Amino acid sequence: MKRLASIEDKQLVDDQLLHPEDLIKLCLEGEDPELSLWTFDVFAWTSSSFRKNHKKLLEDCWKKAASQDDWSIFHDAYMVEGWSDEETLQNLK
Repeated sequence: MKRLASIEDKQLVDDQLLHPEDLIKLCLEGEDPELSLWTFDVFAWTSSSFRKNHKKLLEDCWKKAASQDDWSIFHDAYMVEGWSDEETLQNLK
């Protein structure tokens, strides 16, 4: 929570537990690229009913995570270097 600059605006108490939806939304607001990946951890810790009822939020998490990388650089390297399928998968990881 200390990584979120916007957390001060929320006036949260240090020991307060957040609902998963609120925690995910706070992580999506953050600028730290690692926070956008943490949203998937939060989803993994929730129930299947939560995931089923929050499909739009999960979609937002994927969009945020995908926007962290410069896909044009990836594509250019793929084209110039002629990566095999195996190399492409390794670089995606």
